[in-house]
Amino acid sequence: MVSIAFDTHRAVKELQEAGFDEAQAEAVVSTLGKAVSRDFVTKSEIQDLVSRPELQDFATKADIAEVKADIEQLKMDVAQLKIDIAALETRLTTKMGVAIASATVVIIAVQQLFA
Repeated sequence: MVSIAFDTHRAVKELQEAGFDEAQAEAVVSTLGKAVSRDFVTKSEIQDLVSRPELQDFATKADIAEVKADIEQLKMDVAQLKIDIAALETRLTTKMGVAIASATVVIIAVQQLFA
């Protein structure tokens, strides 16, 4: 973490020179000091944190977008499979009808032959 150095004594003096009384200057510097004294995270610390093994199992926005795209592709694939199955059903029905008609003709011919 990075801390920023802040010279509070100098800041109070500069504020007093600008017209603040001592109490006002100290209050402003105290407030600024609290804000500046907070620790800041560096880019390398963020990268170290992100590269931690225990955080690798979390999905990123890109991962989620990829999964959504995969789901959409699967929906389209399922729709195409439904179309293909319907076409196969039609072809099978047609072939079964032809087979039944052919078998009927053969049965009638055999009956007439032995009648």
